[in-house]
Parts: sequence; structure tokens; C-alpha cells
Amino acid sequence: RNSTGYGSVGNLRTDFAAIEDGTSKEAEPFISRQHLSIDPLDISRKRVDHRYIVKERKFEYVELCKLFLGVKGEQAYIGSVALSILAQLWGYTTVFSSAMAEKAPITDDAHTNYTIYTVVFASMVIPLTCLDLREQVQFQLVLS
Repeated sequence: RNSTGYGSVGNLRTDFAAIEDGTSKEAEPFISRQHLSIDPLDISRKRVDHRYIVKERKFEYVELCKLFLGVKGEQAYIGSVALSILAQLWGYTTVFSSAMAEKAPITDDAHTNYTIYTVVFASMVIPLTCLDLREQVQFQLVLS
């Protein structure tokens, strides 16, 4: 150690070696702390916000958005999911109606065929959107 009480850069390597060997007086607190079983990540002794502790509960995405993003974030998430579902259903309807109107026409007018198949598709899909996936198993088996 120099006159200021701090070790010089040259002695730094020697000091760490002495601490690791346990031959230094400064090594005693280091070694005793090293053998303690205190986990620095253990939250049992720290103040914890109980809103963020998860035990056996399952969180929905909407709940997580409200928890971390607030009410406006929750509303933005719900709006974006609703818009996504609407766009997907619109795409599926377009593909189904166009394909059926072209391959299996009912009348001579293509627009009327498209409208008929749109109504047929809607009459099947809208009730299915109200069911859980487990309740759709029989219908999906028939379609496949």
C-alpha cells in the first residue's frame, strides 16, 4: 500500500492473489462472505411490489398490457387485435368467395355468385368465431 492507503497498480495483482489464497488479512471478510449462502437475487428480504409476483396464476395478454402499458396501452392492444382479426376474416372471405364463384358458379352473374358465397361463408364462420377451439374439433374434422 502506498501513503494514501490504497494499493498501487503494481500491487493489485499481488493483492488479488493473496485474497484468493486466503493469506491476506483483507481476505478474511471476503472468504467469509464467499461461503455464506445469501443469494443477492433473493427477494425474501427486499421490498417487493406484490402486483408483480406470479405464483400459479395465468395472465392474459390484455391483463399484461394493462399492467405494464396502462389503460391506453390495453385499449391500443385490443384495437389492434380486433383490426387484425377483421382483416384476416376479410381476406379469408375474399379468397373463399372468389374461388367458389369461379369454380362452382350458381348463376351467370359473377357478382351475384360472389355475394352468395360470401353469405354462405359468413353463415359458417361467424358462429365458429363464438366457439372455443375445443368446441370446433368436430367441425374441423369434417372440413379436413
